[in-house]
Amino acid sequence: MATIAVVTSVPDEPDMGNLALAQVWVETEQPDQRNGWRGRYESAVGLMGPAAIALRCAVFARGEILILDESGREVDGQRRKPDKWGVTTQECPTLEDAIVLSQGLDD
Repeated sequence: MATIAVVTSVPDEPDMGNLALAQVWVETEQPDQRNGWRGRYESAVGLMGPAAIALRCAVFARGEILILDESGREVDGQRRKPDKWGVTTQECPTLEDAIVLSQGLDD
């Protein structure tokens, strides 16, 4: 049976627990908050060439509403599993309760 859950906390940004490989860019400017990048990056010099960087972004966002199966994975989409990524969820009996909880979390 499916469970409705809300992501109530995620690790702080320096923690890799909620970051996954998002994209590999070659010959691009260094990503940082000044140009809109809010994730983490790793230089890949030697692996993919002199100007390649691997960008990482958050897997889950605080307040995100999920529908999980018996194994704790999303029932659709990417089938992400919150327990794998170091985030905390709270189960809700109804979708309406999940929406109220999600909206009550302040970022």
